Amino acid sequence: MKKRSLITMIMALTLVAVVGIGATLAYLSSTTGTLTNTFTVGNVKITQDESDESTPDPDDRTEEGNDYQDIEPGDELKKDPTVTVKAGSAECYVFMKLEGADALTAQQFTFGGFDASKWVKADGKDTLDGVYRYYETVKKSEADQVLEPLFTTVTYSLDATELEEGVTLSNVTIKSCAVQASNMTEETAYEAAAAEIAK
Repeated sequence: MKKRSLITMIMALTLVAVVGIGATLAYLSSTTGTLTNTFTVGNVKITQDESDESTPDPDDRTEEGNDYQDIEPGDELKKDPTVTVKAGSAECYVFMKLEGADALTAQQFTFGGFDASKWVKADGKDTLDGVYRYYETVKKSEADQVLEPLFTTVTYSLDATELEEGVTLSNVTIKSCAVQASNMTEETAYEAAAAEIAK
């Protein structure tokens, strides 16, 4: 009987211990999911090109520019500097800076195909040279957006004063810049573009 009482007592103590442990582990709880914040910086990406006059294919483009040789009075040269805003770029202002055009017009060249409704003079100067802004912001798109060219032709006047053979005229350079549109005004975007283009 002693043995049975001992077993009963051990079982009773074990049961009390289990109930005691269970009682101390019993509680109310609640958890939430994890909030994961991902920050991705947007981008603005553009390219610039023009018709490649070194090949017979009218669809060929160059990002380097052209070397026009043996120009004669009356020649009309295709020159169509064009900006493409790449797919996925943030909404942006687009600027083009033209240099050397004024010097070339002094030699009786004319620039044709300027569309002032598409490219607005942004620097306030009354010259061909200077900074132009595309007339509207370019919205974000999943496709490349090819903008209208700044101009389309350069013509050497038929009435031009004859120049010596081999004379190299002023280079015409064009540099483009795009600046985010959000949190910017036209003025601050122009200032940012002017600083970038000057680099």
